[in-house]
Amino acid sequence: MKKIAVAIGLSLAITGCASNEIESVTRGAVNGILDSTGTSTKSSAMDVPTIGETTVSRGSKAGREKIRTSSPTRSSRDYGTVTVAEVVANPEGLTKIAFRNSTHLDSGGNLEGTIHYFPVSPEGFLIKDSEWLRNGWKEIANSGTYYIKAKATATKAYATGEVTLTRGKTNIIDVILE
Repeated sequence: MKKIAVAIGLSLAITGCASNEIESVTRGAVNGILDSTGTSTKSSAMDVPTIGETTVSRGSKAGREKIRTSSPTRSSRDYGTVTVAEVVANPEGLTKIAFRNSTHLDSGGNLEGTIHYFPVSPEGFLIKDSEWLRNGWKEIANSGTYYIKAKATATKAYATGEVTLTRGKTNIIDVILE
């Protein structure tokens, strides 16, 4: 099967097709062969960035963007996952934020980490007054929308995204770091 794909690619190269045409025809031929035999692959050439792209495909590192968790700026895209995993009542009736768990995207292992959370204005801007928490910590916060930046303490793994804190409850945050 590899010989067929190579033969198709070479014959197209000889006839003068552009390199992107060769790539798409070869990919189509290989995928057609794999589909007809019932074989599948988990990755494709589209998963890998080509020359000239500025970002790295999904992996354990956050690409080429520098993420400063204490700076009130949004990342170019959301990294990892930031969620309010659980909302529980508390006896004081105060709104609280608790940082429960940070997990590594690739391995699934738990990592020690910190989060910085920034209030988001009604217009969508980040307010400079940030607070931070370590795993297992909780504190009183205002309800509303927050932009969260999380990082692992032992490696360069990050998560960014917005969450909405429910009023009068303890909002438990979990992150999956990328």
